[in-house]
Amino acid sequence: MKRLPLIILLLIYVGLCPRLRAQTAVVEAKIAAAEIFIGEQTEILLSATSDTAQRVNMPRLVEGMLLTDGVEVVKVGRDSVVQNPDNAARRQTFKTITITSFDSALYRIPPFIIEVGGREYETGSLPLKVETVDIDTLHLDNFFGPREIADPPFHWSDWRGLFFKAIALCLLLCLLLYLYIQQAAKRRLLPRLRLRPTPPPHVWAKTEIDKLNAQTELRADAKQYYTKLTDILRSYLQKRYGFDATQMTSDQIVLNLQSRLQGSEGNQVAEELRSILGVADLAKFAKLQTRMDEDSANLLRALQIVDVTRPSDEELSKPKPTTPAPEVIRSSRVRKGLQISMIAIGLICLVLLVLIVRSLYLLLV
Repeated sequence: MKRLPLIILLLIYVGLCPRLRAQTAVVEAKIAAAEIFIGEQTEILLSATSDTAQRVNMPRLVEGMLLTDGVEVVKVGRDSVVQNPDNAARRQTFKTITITSFDSALYRIPPFIIEVGGREYETGSLPLKVETVDIDTLHLDNFFGPREIADPPFHWSDWRGLFFKAIALCLLLCLLLYLYIQQAAKRRLLPRLRLRPTPPPHVWAKTEIDKLNAQTELRADAKQYYTKLTDILRSYLQKRYGFDATQMTSDQIVLNLQSRLQGSEGNQVAEELRSILGVADLAKFAKLQTRMDEDSANLLRALQIVDVTRPSDEELSKPKPTTPAPEVIRSSRVRKGLQISMIAIGLICLVLLVLIVRSLYLLLV
């Protein structure tokens, strides 16, 4: 009976022992290099092993603060957590601190306080020896004075952009100078836009009929021959009287021509035109094969139609409306486009010049 309380206490201890062990935290501080030269840096590693449920607060350090007189904090790393592979309920928390010193001495870095689960734990202190560099003051010949300024090596990559910018600037300046000379001389830069004066309709029609008559190889193909002949007549009537003969049927063309002609001569011209258009329709749509003499007769009828309906000398001598000629309008548009192009090229040249000056400044200064 006397042993019963002792046995109960023993059982309680055995039941609580694993829990007490689980709540125990282990903190540690290690230094990477305990000996450094003046100005060198070394690292301190803080670690805390605790339960997963426990909160770990590493010491709050900032750059520039002193751990002790002569030992300065250079950099403070972030906290990192690693799970314990052997025990899922345990984990390790790490923190890296970079320190340096500029006075030679033997330092004792005080312990760090780490809070785990609301309880403060203290690491051990760390030694740090800072050594100075030995200087031989007796042999001054071992010291060398400042050297001359060394020219940097040439690298094409440094000058490549500047080179191409300069070439582009030169080409644009040459183009700008050329355009300015052309503008000052009032010359047309695009001679292809110069249109010849339009000949009178009857002169144009006779010229086209003569060209058609010279193409003897077309006589073998009635469809192609009469298609070109009627196209000439349609275009002529459209230029002469103003109605859209190219989009009308043969009957519509004849009626429009009769409304503009008077007398028996006008009716005769309309009938001749009807005859030519009728033969042409048969040749194009019914594959009519005509004789050579018939083709020549129709060609002469076309010339007679042009002669009878040609403008009178009084109409030809009348002054034309004072509307700008197409070549004048196009030349004016080209001149305006030229001025806009010169302004744009000038702005681009200015931008390139600024970039070139900036690049030279960065390379030479």
